[in-house]
Amino acid sequence: ARDAIGMAAAKRTVRPTTSGYVGARACLALCLVAAAAATRASEAAPLDFGAEDDDAARMREFRRFGMNDARHLTVPLSARGAFDVSAARAGDRKRRRRALLGEEAASDETDDPYATLPLHGSVKEHGYYYVDVSLGTPPKSFQVIVDTGSTLTYVPCVDCGSNCGEHTGAPKFDPDSSETCERVRCGTEDCHDVGGCAAGGSDACEYSKSYAEHSSVHGRLVKDKVHLGGTLDEGDGLDVVFGCTTREMGSIHGQVADGLMGLGNGVDSFPSQLARRYGLTDAFSLCFGAFDGGGAVTFGKVPGFARSVEGDEGARNASAAGASAPSLRYTRLLRNPAHKSYYILKTLEWSLGSARVAGENDFTAGYGTVLDSGTTFTYVTTPVFESYVEVLDKAVLGPDSTRRVDGPDPSYPDDVCYAAVANAPPLTEESLVDVFPNLTIRFEGDDELTLELPPKNYLFIHGHVADAFCLGVMDNGRAGTLLGGITARDVLVEYDLTGEGRVGMVAAD
Repeated sequence: ARDAIGMAAAKRTVRPTTSGYVGARACLALCLVAAAAATRASEAAPLDFGAEDDDAARMREFRRFGMNDARHLTVPLSARGAFDVSAARAGDRKRRRRALLGEEAASDETDDPYATLPLHGSVKEHGYYYVDVSLGTPPKSFQVIVDTGSTLTYVPCVDCGSNCGEHTGAPKFDPDSSETCERVRCGTEDCHDVGGCAAGGSDACEYSKSYAEHSSVHGRLVKDKVHLGGTLDEGDGLDVVFGCTTREMGSIHGQVADGLMGLGNGVDSFPSQLARRYGLTDAFSLCFGAFDGGGAVTFGKVPGFARSVEGDEGARNASAAGASAPSLRYTRLLRNPAHKSYYILKTLEWSLGSARVAGENDFTAGYGTVLDSGTTFTYVTTPVFESYVEVLDKAVLGPDSTRRVDGPDPSYPDDVCYAAVANAPPLTEESLVDVFPNLTIRFEGDDELTLELPPKNYLFIHGHVADAFCLGVMDNGRAGTLLGGITARDVLVEYDLTGEGRVGMVAAD
């Protein structure tokens, strides 16, 4: 996921590049490739060391503006290189989140239109989350990375030629071959939201986006049909404005995914367009799977969940959803005039088990806490990181428990990784809860939004050392706090942009 500044993405980056895809790894948001010819199996996502430099650039940009920032609905996601995308899609279809796609949710009565699509990808198997989105008439399928830090959606245009990468190998979008495509004209409302007038007297609406890792896209805006299904789409498709890219630079040129779907907070974002044009609630949600990945994105309100609202309306809501329905708890969205597209929250406290890691004043650097679906890992300031490691070491290191091991990436010698000692049972995905404490994050709000997260929400599979796991919470210097996809594993995150805006969360496997 990319937005002008929000590229603080995982140090194992969010967008794969042309370098060999080593191994499978990355998250919900979100990592990338490995150095050419290198092969990595680590869950942290295949590394491209050039891409690592891209992430460093993102971090520098965050610091330049005073903090990390996020950039970046769900349709299927996939990996690249030697990874078998078809097999991944088949596996992900079997793992669609029960809370979002199960029979119970599908049968719920609701007057509000919505559309739910499956996600593909994982920290373990992929370098990012993407969705297969069908555009035009007749519809053509494209892979687009889901990104809550960006608002523009785009795919490569047919006349891009060598100025665009090969990506998935699918034919590029051809406005002339779609029966329903309209070119967005300069000076129209659709152009004003994201683009501008082309040079040379043309009335085409053009866009240019540059990102912190020195990549960029340029192209023309078009309006055409997107096909989502669900109660929102009766089969004829829905009108959306998106970019038809004619030039890609940097790592975007080399990535496997065709383009990007912008889920950021803005009128031109994909969900906001659907809300404005078709009357659905201005909200969407993301739910990422755990180690095996998968998940779902929903436009509109997800049915089958109780929503905490004060007074009689809240009681009716909970009753209609059912006594056993998971209850979303909310915290308000904070606004930053300089970066209106970011989803910013106020964090009050982190703790591991019963031990406090950091308090409210430790999360005030930069913008506050930014949610970034396109970033693989979670980033915190140096004091929070050091406290986190100190508390975690005290909890898990010992002669009968775990020991420290070197990390999977020599470029990051300070990675914090653990393996079982010789006389202890090996660490497994299932046994982590018996060894590592839960992470509790408390957010501001009368709603008492408190997330208690198991170790899978802050650890990733080492990949080079058997039965070893590494800390997915990274040191971000003084730049601030960014919650990446790893923290949102098996958590339904609802972005509700009605009114003043709020974010709801609840554990949902």
